[in-house]
Amino acid sequence: MNTWIKLIIVTIACLPVDGKTQVLFKVAPSDLSKLRPDHFSDEELDLPYYLAHFHRIANAVVETGENRGFIDISVWRSRRDNKPYNARIMENCLSLAYFYCKDRPWNPY
Repeated sequence: MNTWIKLIIVTIACLPVDGKTQVLFKVAPSDLSKLRPDHFSDEELDLPYYLAHFHRIANAVVETGENRGFIDISVWRSRRDNKPYNARIMENCLSLAYFYCKDRPWNPY
């Protein structure tokens, strides 16, 4: 599937939806023991850290209620600024989209 289509699908999935309840599956941590340095390009050498913590972000998506779709974990924002009305939280959605769309040997998602 085209990367842009995947990006759009994941971004839409992060948007809150009225009244529908859907149970999300839990994302398992990446098995870093299976990774080798040659799996990464020079530009990707900083990604293992983020890959190791990606499951924490993915599993923090609120599943029900008025904040459904909100990623309820402070990553780049302080706890007081990590609110559903703060548009900067879309950075979290970008992280979800990146790891779910990146087709690389190191990426299990």
